Amino acid sequence: MILTFLDIETTGLKLDQHEIIEFGAMRVELDSRTLKFNSLDSYSFRIKPLHITRASDFALKLNGYTEQKWAKAIHPRESIPLMKGLIESTDILVGQNLIFDLRFIKKVFKKYKSSVLFPKYLDTKQMAEDSGEENTSLEGLCTKYNVQFNGDAHTALVDCDRTYKVFKELLQRSVPTYFTFSQPFQSERKHVQKNF
Repeated sequence: MILTFLDIETTGLKLDQHEIIEFGAMRVELDSRTLKFNSLDSYSFRIKPLHITRASDFALKLNGYTEQKWAKAIHPRESIPLMKGLIESTDILVGQNLIFDLRFIKKVFKKYKSSVLFPKYLDTKQMAEDSGEENTSLEGLCTKYNVQFNGDAHTALVDCDRTYKVFKELLQRSVPTYFTFSQPFQSERKHVQKNF
């Protein structure tokens, strides 16, 4: 079973105003015999913002955006086949507050008259809430579980890695109805699979 840890960085939080500027995905395989995770590969790319004047200054600072760093970023249209291939080739998507990412991704596909089939997904924020954690932000969970990482937080690939490490910690604390190996990665919580 392939799990893809997904993260995007955006120019702000408003779906109708802001844009994706970075996409990251880290794929791991769950060995059904040993129930161990094996790293497969990872991908990240920067996407050129077409409306940078609408961006939140706070978001750009947080993401480390500069014109120089994004000089070789791809056009949003070029991101479509890359995102589609990574999303549709996985069994389960995993992310922190993943519905935020999926809504922005869906917006890009809609804009360029394309479509993507999202697989089932798990949200580490929801898992943390189910486990009784009070601070369910990625920063809070990384601090709680002493998650170590290389690179800058709030870059897509680093946040994929942080989410993966938090996910493994949460698996040991999740309520059985949320995540079981007897029925791998099947959630009984209907609102987790909500439409977006």
